[in-house]
Amino acid sequence: MWIGQAVNASKGWVAAVDLSQLNFFDLYSGRLICSAGSCGGGALSLSVEAAGFGAVLATTHTADSDKELRELLMTMRNLTGRNDRHFSKSKS
Repeated sequence: MWIGQAVNASKGWVAAVDLSQLNFFDLYSGRLICSAGSCGGGALSLSVEAAGFGAVLATTHTADSDKELRELLMTMRNLTGRNDRHFSKSKS
C-alpha cells in the first residue's frame, strides 16, 4: 500500500510519504524496529555487524494482521538466528 502521493521529479518518481503511518522492521533479523506513530524524530536505530548486511522494511502492514509479512519475518529470524557452525564451510 502506498501512503502519500507520487510525484514525477526530474530524476524519476519521488513519493511524499507520511512516515508516522509506517511500521519499520529490521528485515535481516525479522524484528520490529518501531511501530506506526512510535518511531520518534525520524531516526531509526539498528545493529549491523562490521562489513555486514542489513535491510529495513517500511510498511503500513503489521505482523499481526498480515500473514505473509509474519511468515517472511519468521523465516528471516530463523535464518539469521543460526550459529555459524550450522552452515557449510565450503564456498559455493
